[in-house]
Amino acid sequence: MEIIKKKPPPATFLGFPQVRQFPQPAAPVLWAGVEALKGKERRKFEVAFKKQLIAQIEAGVMTGMQAARTHQIAPSMIERWRRQYREQKLENPPTSRERQLEAENQKLKAKIGELVMQNDQLKKLQHYAQRLKNADTSVITAKNLDQFRKDSK
Repeated sequence: MEIIKKKPPPATFLGFPQVRQFPQPAAPVLWAGVEALKGKERRKFEVAFKKQLIAQIEAGVMTGMQAARTHQIAPSMIERWRRQYREQKLENPPTSRERQLEAENQKLKAKIGELVMQNDQLKKLQHYAQRLKNADTSVITAKNLDQFRKDSK
């Protein structure tokens, strides 16, 4: 006689079958401009610190790898800072106030350009009107009849 083993029924919770959960990759979460990845916050370094670190590396006080280990910074980041320093692009980013003033400056420059063009057009129109007024025509009209009478006397 053969014994048949029955499979136990799947575990249920409130009548719903249990669903197997697979681990999901950790998505970056933003908190007030700080990006957190896997429990680490993104660090921001001051330009003065970057320049000091590069000066130490360039002077031979420490190598790039030693600086990376000491400060727990990726060597590629230090090399990027060195390249930016050589290209003189290692500066503080503009503040929101500076960006706002720059945008306002651009708008005002555009307005000045527009006003200069309008002024040039008005000067051309004024010059054209003056030429028409001073035009010496040989055709006698009711407008210039008195002028020709004065010249003939």
